[in-house]
Parts: sequence; structure tokens; C-alpha cells
Amino acid sequence: MAAANYVHTQGSQGTYSHRPIVWGTRGMVGGGTQLTAQTGMRILWQGGNAVDAAVASALAAGVMEPTAHYTLGGEVAFLFYDRSSKVVRSVVGQGWAPQRATIDHYMEKWGEIPSGVLSTTVPGVISALLAMLSEYGTMSFSQAAESALNFAGKGFPSYQLFVRAIGTADRMANLRKHPESARIFLPNDRAPELGSMFVQKDLARTLSLMVQAEEQALGQGASREAGIQAARDVYYMGDVARRMVKALQDLGGLYDYEDFAEYESPMEGPISVTYRGYQVFTNRSWTQGISLLQTLNILEGFDLGALGHNSPNAMHLQIEALKLAFADRERYVGDPNFVDVPFDGLLSKEYAALRRTLLDSDKARASYPPGDPRKMLAVDPSYVAPTRAEEAMAVGGDGDGTTYLATVDSAGNMVSATPSSFGALAQGMVLGDTGILMNCRGCYFWLDEEKSQFIATPEASQDHAMHLHNLERWRTLYDTWNAWW
Repeated sequence: MAAANYVHTQGSQGTYSHRPIVWGTRGMVGGGTQLTAQTGMRILWQGGNAVDAAVASALAAGVMEPTAHYTLGGEVAFLFYDRSSKVVRSVVGQGWAPQRATIDHYMEKWGEIPSGVLSTTVPGVISALLAMLSEYGTMSFSQAAESALNFAGKGFPSYQLFVRAIGTADRMANLRKHPESARIFLPNDRAPELGSMFVQKDLARTLSLMVQAEEQALGQGASREAGIQAARDVYYMGDVARRMVKALQDLGGLYDYEDFAEYESPMEGPISVTYRGYQVFTNRSWTQGISLLQTLNILEGFDLGALGHNSPNAMHLQIEALKLAFADRERYVGDPNFVDVPFDGLLSKEYAALRRTLLDSDKARASYPPGDPRKMLAVDPSYVAPTRAEEAMAVGGDGDGTTYLATVDSAGNMVSATPSSFGALAQGMVLGDTGILMNCRGCYFWLDEEKSQFIATPEASQDHAMHLHNLERWRTLYDTWNAWW
């Protein structure tokens, strides 16, 4: 009997594991730090729903997780499952390049996209978060931003990853190039000490201005949605926007006020496939989600479970399936507002079966040709392999990755979100006295008219839009941004 009890109570985590499984019956929040997750739970305890909790968590993470390549000057991929309608909602959270950032201009002056301010994009995260809060949340911006404002103004304890990542050679060198960045992130010209309170007064002031704008609107009888819009307008159209643009211009950026003022985060329908009885959703092709879905379709033809978790054979199949999906990504995937992305073909089971025939379960290939999802061909007959391999830029960090958060409320609503700000500490810069640490997502762009992926400028012209291409091969499944199971 005693032996039976022992077997029963040791659980699935193993004999010597002491970290408990976390259960929840009324809600749950997962985030990149304990304080991020606590922020979301606090919102649920106050009666907020999963969207309220996710927005609050994302705002708090933007204050506390710059070492995870995420700041309030970044972007977000955000999916919301509405339990009442059983529909998954999506919003565009990727910013665009400035209107003057044309291919011709970059080729004429630099022949490439330089790192730093010339690779930045308009932050999309605030717009996307507040669009979802307004449409599907129940709380005000000030309620959602309360913890973020507190962590910015009063500080949070500097945790180990935070201290270590700021102290790396590339981060220190970049921060020292920008006085406003160094003033905040390198007190006394060194990384914050472990456990010290890290305070960002400028960022707190920016958030306070947004809160004040909302409160003023509500005080004049505006609706909750109009109040949230007033907070958003401070960031994209008000004094904060003007100061961000001025700082970017002073740093040599190509921005005008209209680049911020005209930016929006539209709602969109997600894309999905079924995998062994589960329906998996991702944001559309401004993220890498479509590559995940293609990979799952290809892998569905193999019994990975029978091969053993993380076995060499299982990993081989996964890697080769990813290569097949990547080949199609290079050829067909881009901003669907400007590129005719053949979604139906790329995500069809028939096409996956055709592509699967190219995969050798015993042999790895360096690369695969793209297929033709329109004509349902395993290989595009018009494809000509490049004469030499394209060189990938060194766009990665020091292994600190990005962040992620998920929320579930008592009604069964769920959010899956990946906030990000590529290169925020390694290449980015704080914009004047706003406290906003800017992303460098433009490092992923191509200056090649033949490449199909790109992000549009405000006056969206395919001839004068910088082409987006993600060179980080290994981040695809980690950063495919939001799959629902």
C-alpha cells in the first residue's frame, strides 16, 4: 500500500522534482517574469477578463523586460479566443517603416540597412494592445496600466537576467552611444546591481500623460472606448509622438510626424489548420505563423509520437519539414495587403502531402526548392537555385530571446500574445525624455525588389516599401507568434 501511494504521489514530473504543477479553476496568467504574471492575475481578481489581463501584463512587461527584446517601443502578435462566440480574433501589431525609408534611398546612401535608428519601425504594440482593450476588454487604460506605471515610477527589483543582459559588451557599447539610454540603463556607468530598484521616471511620465488624457476624456462624459482612444492619441498623435519623432530625427532617422499619426492596428482574421484533431491558429503573414502551420501540415503525415519525444528521428523530420516551409516562405509569404499570398494553397492538406514527398526520413538536405501552391506542384518548375548562398545578417542577441504571455479567465476566454522589440538594447535607443526604448525590427528587411516580404509605409506603394525578410532561422517555431491548442 505504501509503495502504491509513493508511485501515485510522485507525479509526472519525476521522483526528485520539487517544483509543483500549477493548477487554476478560475483563471491563469503566464508571463516572462513573476511580476508580469502577477499583474495579469491582479486584473482577473478585480473582475477583468482575459483581454484586460493580457493588456495589463503586456504593458508591465514592456517596462520590466527590455532584456527579453521587448519594450513599449516594439510590437506584438496578439490572438484572442472569444468563448461566447467561439471565434479567434487577431490584430496587426507590427509597425511600419517611415515613409521616406525607400529602397532607392537606402541603396543610394548606404547600400544596406544600417543598424540603429535607420532600422527602426513605428512601434505597433501600444496601438494593438489598446485596440484589443477597447474592442474586447472591459477596463479602462488607467486600470490596465496601473502596474506598469507603478513599476516604471517606483521601480522593480533588478533580476538576474536583467542585470546580466544589460552588462553584455554589445549592450553596454550601444547604451553608451546614446546619452539618454545610458542615463537610464547604466546608472554610475555600469549595469544595475542585482536586487537594486530600477526606476524609469521618463517612461512613467509618458504613461501618466496617457492616463491623464483618458481621465480628461472620461471626465467630459466620453465612453470607455473614447477614453482609451484619447490615451492612444497621446502616444501616436500628441506631445509624446512629437517628442519621439524629434528624437528620431535628431538621431538621423527618416521619420515625419505623419508616420506616427497615420499608423493604425487593424483587426484581421487569423489563419489556421487542423493537426491531429486540434485546430491551430496564428496571426496572418506579417508574422511567421504561416510557416508553423505549413510545418504542422507536413508533419501530420508522420507518427512523431512513435519515434519518441526529441528522438533523433523525430527531430530530423521536424527540421526537414521546417526547411520545406521556409522555402515557400521565401517565395510566397509577405504582407497580404501588397503581396498575393496563396493562403489556401499553402495551408491545404493536398499541398502538404505533395511537399512531404520531398522529405527523406533518412537524409538531411541543405535546402529545398519552393513548391507551387497555386498549381499544386511539389516543386515550382520555374525555380532557379541561387548561384551562391545568401549571407544571413547577425541579427540575434545573446540568447535572451523574446517574451511571451498567455491569459485565461473564468469564462474560458483566452489570449496568446508575443510582444517583441528586436534589438532594443543591442541596437535601439531611448527616444529623448519619453523613456521609450525603440525597436530595430527593420534589420529584418530586404533592399531587394524581387523579395516578396515587406512592411508597408503610410503611403503604401509596393515600389517604395522596404521588403521584410526574417533571417533568424531558429526563431521560427519559438517566434511564430501564437498558436492555439
